Formats: sequence, C-alpha cells, structure tokens
Amino acid sequence: MGEDDRVSMRQWLALVWAGMLGVAPELFPGRSAGGAAVIVLLLVWAALVLLGRLYRPLLGEGGLAAGLCGAFGTGAGRMCLLIYIGWGELLLTLHLTACVQRLMDAGERDGGVLFFLTVLGGLSLWMALGQLAALGRAAQLLAGALSWTAGIVLLLSLTRLRMVNLFVPVEDSWRGVLGPVVRMLGFALPALFLLDIQEREKAGWLWRRRSGWWLLALGAAQLVILGVFGPRFSGDMVRPFFQLAKCVGVKGGFQRLESVVTAIWTFGDLALLAGTLWALSRLLHRLWPQMSRRGSAAGLLIPGAVLAGLLLYRGGDGMSFAVGRVLPIGTLILGVGVPVLASSILSYRENHRKER
Repeated sequence: MGEDDRVSMRQWLALVWAGMLGVAPELFPGRSAGGAAVIVLLLVWAALVLLGRLYRPLLGEGGLAAGLCGAFGTGAGRMCLLIYIGWGELLLTLHLTACVQRLMDAGERDGGVLFFLTVLGGLSLWMALGQLAALGRAAQLLAGALSWTAGIVLLLSLTRLRMVNLFVPVEDSWRGVLGPVVRMLGFALPALFLLDIQEREKAGWLWRRRSGWWLLALGAAQLVILGVFGPRFSGDMVRPFFQLAKCVGVKGGFQRLESVVTAIWTFGDLALLAGTLWALSRLLHRLWPQMSRRGSAAGLLIPGAVLAGLLLYRGGDGMSFAVGRVLPIGTLILGVGVPVLASSILSYRENHRKER
C-alpha cells in the first residue's frame, strides 16, 4: 500500500465528518426527539469510545480487511468481506437516492431522476478515482466549509428560537435521538476499511475528542431545530435543517440561505459517496487482485448503484423501509457484532499464546 493510498487519522476523521454532515439533514432530528437528547448522546459517546477500543486489534497492518481475515480465516474472511461489499453497495445506493430526492424537492428543475443519479454518480466516481491522500485533503476543506455553513444557519436561527418548545413533553424521546445517530454511523461503516492506524495512542485520543465534538454539535443543532419548530412539527418535516435555512437570511445579501446551503451540502454528499467507493473498490481489489481498483469502481459499483437507485426512487416506500428498518439492523450487526466477535477471537488467541 503506497503513500497515496493512505490518509492520516485527521484526514480520515474529516472525511467521516463531512459524510456525516451530508447525511444528517435526512435523518436528524427524529420524529419523537425531545429532552432525552443530552443523556442519549452521552451514552452514544461512551459507546463510540468503547467501540474504538474494541476495533483496535483489527486495525493493524493492512487495516480492517486484514484484521477480519486474520480472525475468521481465509475462507470465512473472504465471505465476510463480500458481505461488507454488498452492504456498502446498498449504502451507496441509499445515499445516492437521498441526494437526488433532495435536489428534486429543492424546486422546479429541468432533468429527471436518472440525470441527477448519473451526474452525482459520475462526480463521486471522478473523486474516487484519484489518490486517497488527495481525497483526504479535500475532505478537510469540505468538512470546514460544511461546519461553518451549518454554524451560520444555526446562529442566524437563534432569534426565532422559543425556549418553551424545548420543554414540550414527548413520549419515547430517546428513540428520536438514538435511531438517527445509529443510521448516520451506519453510512460511515465502509470508511473503516480506509483506516490504517500508524500511531495508536494518538489515534485513540483523536477519536475520543472528535467523536465528542461531533455529538455535541449534533445536540446543539437539535436544540435549535426543536426550539424553532417544536418537537412535533420538526418531526413531521422531511429535512428540518433545510426548512430552517428557508427562514433565515442576511439583510443586504442572501434573503434566503436555502439555495446556498443546498449547493454546499452536495459537497458533503460527494465526500461520502467517494469515500464509500474508495473503500469498496479497495475490498474488491483485495479479493481479486487481478481486478484494477479503477475498473471495479467504474464498471461494477457506480452503474449498479445508479440502476438500483432508480428502482428505489420509483419504489414508493422502499426507501423509507430500507433507511428505517434495514439500515439500523445492518449497522448493529456489521458495525458492532461482527467486529466484536473478530476482536474477541484475536484476543483469545493472543491470551492462549501467552499462556503457552
């Protein structure tokens, strides 16, 4: 693996954060989000710190793919990687379709669904065919732009915030926080196959600090959205954050920030799509070294995601079912269950070796 096929821990975190910001408006806050947000986000942060420790034995030389193959053996390991490739293709399709829905809903536009699917797929492919180090550097710029944009929208919205909305009682409010966060983290799962940790202690410290800041930012965004719209009204909205952008403006400048925010947010979508493509093409190349990484991304992954996205877009409730039911279950199994099992196997072998 050359230097161009690696990203630093900071670049990897920026790539994940840019992707999560791209997904967040589609999923957050949940329908029944309420006062339990702070407690739930603290529990999620503790779970992420624990998962970071559990993943560490799997992230040696060769990354997560090598760690899974080392734990399960060659045959079972290859089968496991195939499952992750299929899951990553589903995530690619889901987010590509969500991007197109957002663009189609933003206003009257020329062009159809297939046009937007092809354009977004082509742009993400172009980004994924470059060097991973270049994508990591671009992700740092994109994450900064998205963070500043979100911060400006939320800051300008404070004048519309009503404190009484934050104290409206909501049943099962923890579900409105935990569910969307799990779904968001599910989209970051393929990015784990891009991580090649060199400095473990520094990486652990960065992961704990950045994940804490991420969840704090999500909590602040949720409080502003709930304070402006109220828990029930915001829960009925498809994308509350973009609705918030419609309500704010800059006197003498942009009267409404919605179009600007939508345009900037597309870069976060592309970062997530390109990172997912990079990870999947790397896994395909690992399973079949004779297959070029460029060929796998161009010839298999993007056309399949575009066609599946077209069917999913026209499938009515298929999108909501996949995101609401399939995504969280798959995330818990592939993002928690399988890695914890693999890490336990490696720890058992290491302890057994020491005893002998």
